[in-house]
Amino acid sequence: MRTSGGSSGGSAVAVCTGMAAIAHGTDFGGSCRIPASLSGVVGLRPTAGRIPNSAKPLLWDDLNVHGMLARNVEDIGLLLSVVAGGDLGDPTSLRADDFAQSALQLEPISGLRISAQPDLGMLRIDSEVRTVLDAAVAKIAELYGNLDESGPNFEGAMDAFMRLRGCILYRTLGRHLESDREKLTPSVIWNIERGANITADEYLQAEEQRSRIWRNVADFFRDYDAFLCATTSIAAFPNAQSDVLLIDGKPMASIVDYMAPTAVMSLLGLPALSIPCGWTKTGLPVGLQIVGRPFAEDTLLRFAYTLQENLGFAHRWPALS
Repeated sequence: MRTSGGSSGGSAVAVCTGMAAIAHGTDFGGSCRIPASLSGVVGLRPTAGRIPNSAKPLLWDDLNVHGMLARNVEDIGLLLSVVAGGDLGDPTSLRADDFAQSALQLEPISGLRISAQPDLGMLRIDSEVRTVLDAAVAKIAELYGNLDESGPNFEGAMDAFMRLRGCILYRTLGRHLESDREKLTPSVIWNIERGANITADEYLQAEEQRSRIWRNVADFFRDYDAFLCATTSIAAFPNAQSDVLLIDGKPMASIVDYMAPTAVMSLLGLPALSIPCGWTKTGLPVGLQIVGRPFAEDTLLRFAYTLQENLGFAHRWPALS
């Protein structure tokens, strides 16, 4: 038995096995995209604010968003067209456009300016996963005729993400450390406690880091329409394994480092979609993460649809005993 990944792992399994055609998920650091990658389905984290959420305790929180999973890109577009929109109750969602219709008009797209950097220039990726990702990027380069191998400077992104995320988790869930500690897993306790002693100055330092990285990303997307990278650094690991501590036998700095490719995009509020792009030698699915400009989900979905239809980047039914 292997993990389906993340807090929306049940949604991924339901979609992958045919129990549901589409499923809702939430995505803070990658909880739609990571299960999608590990389960071989499509998972979308839309731009922060694309789907309103007036019930969240911190209304200006742009890290934790609603997302979705499906077996194909068309169904992602269908569900997104229904739930996207502005709501006065959620100040991050106040942007009106005609996206609802464009999401339903999926057709192949050409002429995109694409760049790829599977490891973001700083991450360790499992060697088997890296082989699959490199092959996928080569196929895309052949299909589009041109693809650069570069990316923004993301240095410091995980540090900023972990500080901001820790504060949010401690503020919204910290009460459970006293009332329900015995019911929490060590990983959950570790994540919540990360925010317990962060000072206001440290929090604002993280915001300064995010601002610096955003300027790099803004410069990058002036020249490119899409950025390709890993969804996760690993394939699905045994379910009995609680955390990812090693990649290719080398220790990770923390139990969440394997989710860095998705967490970095969460930090920046960018729309990101994971699509199946291949399988390891042992048959485990690998997801490619496609990242676009804010509120450019129409281009993101059309690009993913192009890969699905032309390169076979698509769900495969699992062999069930």
